[in-house]
Amino acid sequence: MSSSTWQQATFCVFTILAIFPFLSSAGANPNPMMPTQEDKWRPFCHEFRVHIVDGFSNDNPPFQIHCWSVDQDLGNHTFGPSFKDFNFKFGSRVVPPYTHFS
Repeated sequence: MSSSTWQQATFCVFTILAIFPFLSSAGANPNPMMPTQEDKWRPFCHEFRVHIVDGFSNDNPPFQIHCWSVDQDLGNHTFGPSFKDFNFKFGSRVVPPYTHFS
């Protein structure tokens, strides 16, 4: 193998390894405490987990949040004595670009 061919092959391998992580996206898991087989092996997934906890001792006025993206709406959530935390995960993908909540 000539030096030029070796350089081209090396460049192709590094290019594929650099681009591949952006081609995967986060999937929805109905029970985030029990990862699915897909969640267990996602080396190139850009996934973020968000856990919001109401630490206020006084719930007057109640703590309210609303989470949404362009294509999904997680709705309004009002924290109170019986509702003290809220969690979700989201992932991003570059090709095509979008964000996915679950």
